[in-house]
Amino acid sequence: MSQSSKVLKEFGALAIKEDLRLKLGSSTALSASVTPAPVALADEAVTLTVSQLRSGLITQTPTAARDVTLPTAELLAEFLSSTGDSFDFHFINLGADTFHSTIVAGTGGSVVGLADVRDSDPTAASASGSATFRIRQTGSTSYVCYRLA
Repeated sequence: MSQSSKVLKEFGALAIKEDLRLKLGSSTALSASVTPAPVALADEAVTLTVSQLRSGLITQTPTAARDVTLPTAELLAEFLSSTGDSFDFHFINLGADTFHSTIVAGTGGSVVGLADVRDSDPTAASASGSATFRIRQTGSTSYVCYRLA
């Protein structure tokens, strides 16, 4: 026989009942989050701003090989407040054929892993179309950009 008790306090899906039993509601509900619009880069060599990186999603449609240079360590240090701070961003190459975008470190930075983001042509042997990177501050004037995928 089930007894009901008065709910004293609710915290979202968690409820504390009068008899001090906890009741956990559904945890399968997804919560929406706000994502900035993707940054579309021009078809040219470009130096990214911290603001563009913070959007988290960057696209480019190159018609030739293009260098995409990251900000300097000094500029990134204004966003990353201490050693060990990091953030991820995704880069999508919307170009055709074998045109690629190459992620290049700015002053005080380095890139670990494959820096080329090849085209998205599924028939090309080297096609990947997109990449995920993590920038990690390693000092007040240094960072490393890791290719994660």
